[in-house]
Amino acid sequence: MIILCEECGKKYRIDPSKVSEEGMKFRCKACNHIITVSKPEAKAPEPEAFIEPEEEAVIEKTEVSSPAPEERPEKSVKISVGGMTAGKKSRFGLRYKMILLFFVLPIIIVVAAGILYLWQMNSLSLLLTEQSSETVKKMAEDLVKEKARSASKQINQYLSTHPELKREDFNYEMNFRLIAVQKVGLTGYTSLYSIPDEQGASTFWMHPNAKLVGVNTTESMQKMLGRDYNDFIKIYQGAFKGSEADGYYFGKDADGKSQEIYMVSSPVEGTQFVLAATVFLDEFTRPIKVMETRAQKLINNAKYTISAIIIGTIILIGLIVSIYGNMLVNKIKSLTDLAQRISIGDLDAEVGIKSKDEIGDLYDAIVRMQESIRLSMERLRRRRK
Repeated sequence: MIILCEECGKKYRIDPSKVSEEGMKFRCKACNHIITVSKPEAKAPEPEAFIEPEEEAVIEKTEVSSPAPEERPEKSVKISVGGMTAGKKSRFGLRYKMILLFFVLPIIIVVAAGILYLWQMNSLSLLLTEQSSETVKKMAEDLVKEKARSASKQINQYLSTHPELKREDFNYEMNFRLIAVQKVGLTGYTSLYSIPDEQGASTFWMHPNAKLVGVNTTESMQKMLGRDYNDFIKIYQGAFKGSEADGYYFGKDADGKSQEIYMVSSPVEGTQFVLAATVFLDEFTRPIKVMETRAQKLINNAKYTISAIIIGTIILIGLIVSIYGNMLVNKIKSLTDLAQRISIGDLDAEVGIKSKDEIGDLYDAIVRMQESIRLSMERLRRRRK
């Protein structure tokens, strides 16, 4: 049971079993007032109003027939208000709220912003390289088409002025050869082939590769291209109806690597011939690929930099929140402890908090409240005397 000192208001926990039938007396440690305790009547237990920290009660030996009352230590402080007991509850404390609000959420925002920034950079890089590749590809196509049309017109003019020139003699006529076989860019060339005759055979009559001249194109190119032959033959035969044809197929370059080739077949007007212009597309797109590789390296470097910034930010915010949060929580805990000690009658309790913010204002208010309670208790004691 709880015993209250009538003079100073200090409270003691007394074990009812230690009180004899005649009662007991002990001296208050705070004001030396003699407190008399009677044997309590047996009744249903009621919620305790206060729990006092351990105190050694001073017993008047002449009037005490039972052992000195002892105060049982409690693990937590309970305060009873209107019969309702409140103690330490499991709760989401201020420290965890600060970690959530000032550490977890900012880190989530920073990480999300970094990921979004990298994603936008990567998307921008891909967009630029794709558009650049398409632009360069279109320029290469226009260049090859213009070359095919120009060479086709030159062949038409030459054959018109040299009607006696036979196809079997094309390779021996150097001026004609210079017109029919021209360079296209650095890796491309032009060639001349005929539309199918009565037997349905089409043949290259001018070509940089002498092994293909005068040979059935279908058989020779099929052996050379393999599975890529179908893409080639569609372009090759596309000009047989008198209209220009173009497209892509894969062929091997000088190093034996399979590369994409752009080909334009332009009919030579008024003749049975078709002028073909081909070029390896890699010649034009290689600079774009180099730029794409460099852009990817820059993006990777940016990833490392942003990752380092994010990690540094996490560490910095963590330190700030940890240090400042612990300082703030410790101050609040000290104030809470001070308020609890005052609530159980310890009017001399002190907490050395020096702060020029709201925490300092709260401490000053508690000190003023403590002094006010002390003065009130003294006035009450004087009135009773």
